[in-house]
Amino acid sequence: MPKRLPHGVLNILIINCLVYVVLHLYPDLRFYFVLNKNNWLGWREAHWISEVKAIRYVKIVEEESTIYYYDTGPQDFRWYQIFTYFWTHFSFWHLFFNGIALFSLGSWVENVMGTWQFIVFYLYSGVLTGLLTSTLDPSPIAVIGASGAVSAVALAFAYYFPEEYLYFFPIPIPIKAWVLLTLYAVFTLIMVFWMPDGGGISHFGHLMGLTSGALWLGIYHIKTKIL
Repeated sequence: MPKRLPHGVLNILIINCLVYVVLHLYPDLRFYFVLNKNNWLGWREAHWISEVKAIRYVKIVEEESTIYYYDTGPQDFRWYQIFTYFWTHFSFWHLFFNGIALFSLGSWVENVMGTWQFIVFYLYSGVLTGLLTSTLDPSPIAVIGASGAVSAVALAFAYYFPEEYLYFFPIPIPIKAWVLLTLYAVFTLIMVFWMPDGGGISHFGHLMGLTSGALWLGIYHIKTKIL
């Protein structure tokens, strides 16, 4: 177990919870916290607009809360959404499971990195994941949630603690961290091609989270070897 209280992880969890409460009290703010896909590469609009222009502010009821799905056309992308989406969860269970994963794995990673480096790593992972997902994801569906950043944290855990055993619901047996993360990466890659729209899950975002984490850890590994 980590030897000290993970202040970075706890502060990140508190911010996620505060954003969850605020967006439920003031749902009109949700537009600013949803990551729409940009059209910087010039290939989205002709394909997307005909499919999604009719769904602006469509409301559905989930868990007795009104969830807002916005038009996912590139005209609704704003640069600041790259910095806000990964603090955002519309569903309690989405927040809960991301929070459990972040606390369980991030506490160990923060103990190795130190609080400030962990916070920088988390922010970097969330922002780079958002940038890559918004630009490259073939799905027209907007993205929210910390899953990409948490995927980077999970990869860091497997990097620092490859032989530690983890439980992954609903599998009742412990699995070594490096094995579990390898299976997760392979599963995510398969799902990106098999179900590009995700079925409510941004598999591409998870993959970009793993990619962001791998870039950070690769640079760190090279820097350590040189120095």
